This record gives sequence, C-alpha cells and structure tokens, in this order.
Amino acid sequence: MEKKIVLPKISDNINVVTVTEILVKVGDKVEAEDSLITVESEKASLEVPTEFEGVIKEILVKEGEEVKIGATIVILDTDEEEAKKEQSDVPKEVQESSKEKEPEVKDKDEDEVKDTDQKESEISSEEKQEANISASESSIAESGDSTDKSIPVSPLARKVAREMGVNLQELVKKSDGGRITVDDVKQFAQTATSSETKSLSIAAIPIPDFSQWGETKREKLSSINKITAKNTTFSWQTMPHVTHFDNADITELEEFRKKYNARHQSGITITSILLKIIGIALKQFPKFNASLDANNNELIYKHYYHIGVAADTKDGLLMPVIQHVDQKGITEMSQELGDLAEKARNRKLHPDQMQGQTFVISNLGGIGGVGFTPVVFPNNSAILGVSRASVQPVWDKEKSEFKPRLIAPLSLSYDHRVIDGADAARFMRWVCEGLERPIQLLF
Repeated sequence: MEKKIVLPKISDNINVVTVTEILVKVGDKVEAEDSLITVESEKASLEVPTEFEGVIKEILVKEGEEVKIGATIVILDTDEEEAKKEQSDVPKEVQESSKEKEPEVKDKDEDEVKDTDQKESEISSEEKQEANISASESSIAESGDSTDKSIPVSPLARKVAREMGVNLQELVKKSDGGRITVDDVKQFAQTATSSETKSLSIAAIPIPDFSQWGETKREKLSSINKITAKNTTFSWQTMPHVTHFDNADITELEEFRKKYNARHQSGITITSILLKIIGIALKQFPKFNASLDANNNELIYKHYYHIGVAADTKDGLLMPVIQHVDQKGITEMSQELGDLAEKARNRKLHPDQMQGQTFVISNLGGIGGVGFTPVVFPNNSAILGVSRASVQPVWDKEKSEFKPRLIAPLSLSYDHRVIDGADAARFMRWVCEGLERPIQLLF
C-alpha cells in the first residue's frame, strides 16, 4: 500500500525549509530511518528520514524548492507489515501536519465544530460575561470584531481569536470562504507576526551599477547568511545594545590547561572552562539567563542553563548549544563541544542541537583581534565575546615591578532593557575572577 512521508516539524520557529539534495530516486528500496532528502533550515542542514520500509514510488519535491512543514515529500509503496505500524510511533506534529493534507479535512472541521460547540456551551456564565466585557473594550475593537456573529467561525476559534487579538474580519478576507477553524486563526496570527517582523527591516538603499567602474560578480546569499542577517537585524533594531569590556588574567589557568592536556588524551579548552564558569555565573546573576516578554512587560527567568557557542564555518555562522552546563564537567563539555563543532563544519547539526540557548559565547581568540561588540541573539539578554589573549606588562604592587601576564580581553553585550550597567560590570568581574582564580568556585 502507499504511504505518504511528510516533512516533519523541525522547530517552533521554522515553517519553511529549502530542499538542498534528493538522496533517493524512484524505485529505490529504503529501510526505516534511511534518509530521503536533505533540507536547509534555520542555521542547520539536516537529513529527513523515513519511518517506514518500502520502495520509492514518487518524489514530490525538487532540489532548490522551498517546502512547508507538513507537506508530503515522498510516496512509498510499503508491505502490509510496515503499513500496519502504529500511527502512535509517528511524531504528533507530523500526524497533525499530515492530516491537513488529507481530503477528509472537511469532516475534521465538522467534527471540530461539534467539539468546539460543546466546549463553548461549557463556558461558565462568568467567562461569557468577561468575554462580552472584553469585546466591548477599545483594545478588542482595534484587533477585530471577534463577536461578529456573521463571520463563519467555530466557537472555540472565535474564543482563540479574541485571546490572540486576531482580526476575524481581516482573516475572512484572506480565507476561502469556509468555516474558520482554530488552526486558521493560529496560522493567521503567525503570518501577521511575521509581517510585523518584516516591517521592522530598513528599506534597502538603491545601489548603483558597480560594473561601470570595473568587473563585478554576484553571488546569492546562503540560507544561513540570510537567516543570520534577519536575526541580527531584528535584534539590533528592537534591542538597545550596550557592551561592557573587561580583562581576565589567565596566566595560571593557561599553564594548568597546558599541563593537563599534556597528561590526558582528552584535552580541555578555554571555551569549555568558560562554559562551566558562565553556568555558575548565570545562577548568581539570573537576569543574564532571562528573556524579556515586551508584550506583557515581564521577565521570564529560566531555571535551565543552555549555552550556545558561535561556530565559524565555510557556510556562515552556526551555533551548537551545550545543554545543562551546570550539570556537566569541563572535560565532558570539551568533548561534546568538539563533536558539535565537527558536525557544524559538516552541516550535520540537528535543529535540536541548536535550540534553547539561554546565553551565548562567541570566541574569536583563535583568529585574532583585541575586542569586538557581539550582537545579542533574539530572546536572550546577553552574549559574551572572547578575543585573543596576549602577554602584557602588569604592575606588581608587592614587588614594585612589571611582570608579563597573559591577558584575555572579554566583551559583554547586553539588552539594556533587562540589564543595567552596574549589573554587567559585576557579572564580568565575577567571570574574570573565575578565570583568574577558578579554585574559588568550589567554595
């Protein structure tokens, strides 16, 4: 029998990906977990596997094509045993996306109407009164008349629209005339948010014909470069950035690191040491691990500590994430970071390995420079920049003389809506002292 393989959900923020390679052809026999296509998503390239065994009957996508999450990418001919595989084995997101493509969607909507009508009838009189009051307020009027009974919308979808501030009249104009469902409301809200984000972009400055002055060459931006540009532009336009600079004397730490690496097969890096120190610092300074919910004027404090490490690759900036740094040792994180960096260079990072960061480290020390001002990632409050350490003369008060010391310049960019300058200075001094005297972190 035929089995449709759909493009699974990759992350909450990704709705469309680009197909970069077709790994199979019609007539190929594939096993469960075999890869079918490679797609390029936000800062990652990943292979999409099949969860079923069978023979490729039809390939519905092309290289270079943009494909929506939930779209059918391949049709398999499967044997009965594989065809009977329980649907519960398929991720919930895939099931929901797949259902949207089935012709039975009309029946689904009718069932939803029945269910939502029942749910609406179960709303208490107090909730209905509150909804009516809210609908009469100017804020609701501005977001669209969610009480207009002439609009063909299920009761639950109407309630969701009211809560999300979706203008149902605008939604009706863009719909196909059918009954509006909860999914329609959520999709419209997501599209509206995306449009608002795009409106923040600065209009492109017209460019002259550069070829009049000499030879030129045009090259398309990679998906990674386009996403990086979009995220950094959004962050820079919406977040008041401030950068605080400080220096850490890592003379003793570097001597210890070199001796340790000479005795052990698995070495440690300055970045892995920083991961541990930052993990402890974030507990001491929770605002640096928080996110600002500007719409509700609230800070969201996260009690998990996932640190992203910006990685330079030939395709652009990638950012693998080391999760739960507070629960891991330095050698363990050094090994994990090395593995993730290798995957980043080969474009094999999975989206799960690039999500959920609460803080970011960007280490350019291996390349050079005396300092830089990194851009804070969206939904973070700060990012630490590390530049190349150099030997500098430092005055020794006890011996009244200069001594050569290895100094590492650090730069902390932060969201000034969340973090004050004094907080940034304390955080940086704490981190610097952690590098200078790491033994104190044990007490």
